[in-house]
Amino acid sequence: MKTKTKEKKFDCLANKWRAQEIIYENIKDMTDGEIIEYFRKSVEKSSLGEWWKALNERKESVLTEN
Repeated sequence: MKTKTKEKKFDCLANKWRAQEIIYENIKDMTDGEIIEYFRKSVEKSSLGEWWKALNERKESVLTEN
């Protein structure tokens, strides 16, 4: 029995590696603090921005209640 192989239209791993290369190029000369800020800003601009903001606000309210 032969298996059929499909031509890939999207290569998930190649896409992931490409994204990681771009990130590496952007942060390779940054300090630890600059890297944290880079990722913080990236999240704020992304589709996860509102969720991240709400999560941080919830964390702040819990910390101030105690």
